[in-house]
Amino acid sequence: MTTVREVMSTDKVTVEPSTMMIEAVRAMSKARVGSVLVLEDGAVVGIFTERDVLRAFDQMHADPARVSPMS
Repeated sequence: MTTVREVMSTDKVTVEPSTMMIEAVRAMSKARVGSVLVLEDGAVVGIFTERDVLRAFDQMHADPARVSPMS
């Protein structure tokens, strides 16, 4: 059987909880990864993934009050 260690990525791309979402997306794109670890005071407090980006995009566009009108 294959272990996680055999297939895992060892590149650790990290952001802080206060990082703007677009910056996290840029970090993922630059590193060619689908997620980043969220660190606070050196400890992992979460993971931000491509799926999180899609969910946020969907939520922003589902609520007309959050979308700025085009002029």
